[in-house]
Amino acid sequence: MQSVLGPLGAAAARVRAWNAHCSLSKSGGLTVASGKLNPIKLQKHLKGVGYPARKEDLVRRAEENGGGEDVLSTLRRLPDQEYSTPAAVNAAVSALS
Repeated sequence: MQSVLGPLGAAAARVRAWNAHCSLSKSGGLTVASGKLNPIKLQKHLKGVGYPARKEDLVRRAEENGGGEDVLSTLRRLPDQEYSTPAAVNAAVSALS
């Protein structure tokens, strides 16, 4: 059954449902209700990192790029190791509980 508002009304309802599932962090990074950082937003805060990079390098670059406390605290929780690519960082962040 289609909404009385038509396709636009249905689309608006889907957007409202998604927005209820997500929140905007202080740093502008979209976090889903699970608390995980959006990988695209995370990588924007890591712009300019030379890979391979150690955890300290990631934290320092995120600080320089204006990463909020949500980004910085997540990066600080990463294992202290060398990350070969942005994808390796995203995988390590996703594995955090």
